[in-house]
Amino acid sequence: MIGTPERPITRDMLFPVVGVEEQYIIRKPAGGIRTPGVSFLVSEKGQLVMHTVDPTKARLVFKMHDSEKAKAAGKKYGNPKGTVLAFFGKAKLNGVVFDNVLEGGIMVSPEQRATWKNVSYGKNNLAGPEKLYWDLKLEDEK
Repeated sequence: MIGTPERPITRDMLFPVVGVEEQYIIRKPAGGIRTPGVSFLVSEKGQLVMHTVDPTKARLVFKMHDSEKAKAAGKKYGNPKGTVLAFFGKAKLNGVVFDNVLEGGIMVSPEQRATWKNVSYGKNNLAGPEKLYWDLKLEDEK
């Protein structure tokens, strides 16, 4: 839960996540558990709910962790350029910014994506907004 009904977030909240190299992306993590091929995962039985005073000014900002320590740790696994966010469970997002996302790096069903409101994109994404999404429904059919 990001914020609570009694204490919603009042300004942008940075949510740094680990970077992933494109060749290591995992589209179907075993057991819905976060693995090295996914930066952030809401499992099938999980949910992400956010409470904000103003979804246009107090947003959840997903961004690649870029501290020197994180960069040094990431070098052990190559040189990650972006992130992968997997929303297998329920994510009630109203006021979110996606930044540093790889092409196809937001894994979500079209039905869930349609419920999201006030979605914006940072300047460091590795593709245009529509190319950032990976349709989980199509993945299930493969």
